[in-house]
Amino acid sequence: MADRPNHVWLADLTSLSFLGLRSIWIGAVVDVFSRKVLSIRAWARVPTAADVRLLLRAAIELAGAPKYLVTDRGTQFTAAALSAFLRRRRILRRYGAVARWQSVAVIDRFFLSLKREYASRWLLFLPIDRVNAALHRYTAWFGKHRPHQGLAGRTPDEVFYRRRRRLPAGHLTEVRLTHLRGDSKLPVYRRLRAA
Repeated sequence: MADRPNHVWLADLTSLSFLGLRSIWIGAVVDVFSRKVLSIRAWARVPTAADVRLLLRAAIELAGAPKYLVTDRGTQFTAAALSAFLRRRRILRRYGAVARWQSVAVIDRFFLSLKREYASRWLLFLPIDRVNAALHRYTAWFGKHRPHQGLAGRTPDEVFYRRRRRLPAGHLTEVRLTHLRGDSKLPVYRRLRAA
């Protein structure tokens, strides 16, 4: 599907809820080739096409425009204003194939990882600005520190920015565990070499 970073992006929305007490919506834009999350945002209501444009604009500011954007056919993604936004930036739109999960598997897998590893019910009890801060912490960790089997053990940042993992020279004697910004759900492992 994608043969280089910034070639094909996926954009989608998901929700978190608990016993009907509160729901939040999360939108993300993910680069297919590297699995790098280029933009993420949460809303306390169902997002609009204008919200999706802001989500895409943030991704474009970070990485430049892709050649293709793949979405589902939700009203936020089929709105005329979003179509015009994409045309002005010469981004070609594609829709995920109906009943073929493989066409959007990268973003679905990201949302599954987000929900399993980090965004459990505790997020629902935070103000939306703190939810957004937590999501940005998770995506920073996801991109820089979380190796992916589908990327041959590399991280999304390593693939997106075309960096090679630098392993310490010599014999490894210790692995040190810290946490990104003190968040116990975001482990960072550092490999140390013998002195």
